[in-house]
Amino acid sequence: MQTIKYRNKRKAVSPIIATLILIVITVAAGVIIYYFVSGYLSASTASVASQQANQLSIISASWIGGKSNKLSFAIQNSGTVSVTFTISSIAVYNINTGTEVANSTSITPSSSTLSPGQAGSFTAPLNYTLHSRNIQACRCN
Repeated sequence: MQTIKYRNKRKAVSPIIATLILIVITVAAGVIIYYFVSGYLSASTASVASQQANQLSIISASWIGGKSNKLSFAIQNSGTVSVTFTISSIAVYNINTGTEVANSTSITPSSSTLSPGQAGSFTAPLNYTLHSRNIQACRCN
């Protein structure tokens, strides 16, 4: 009988207070998750918007053979904002083998600013005499 008497003296949290505590914890967790997700989505949206604003495309490329052995190419800004860029090197690849057949690090002009819709022309002397069968793909860095 003494053990039963001892157990009756212990008090617990009332069911109403326990329910209120659980509701407060749930609302707080919901608010934290909301702020985390909304911050993540706004950062992702800003990143996509900046990628769409800056779009450069190679619109033409031609090989000037003979003694000059140069690559002439044009780049167009198809984005919505002006872009300033620098071209540090050019490589020409054989698309069948994937190997580099020529490159250049002296591009003229090496840097440029293009407004939206504007195109710029560039030339680069190549370090290897190309043959028409070699020219398959070009990559600018």
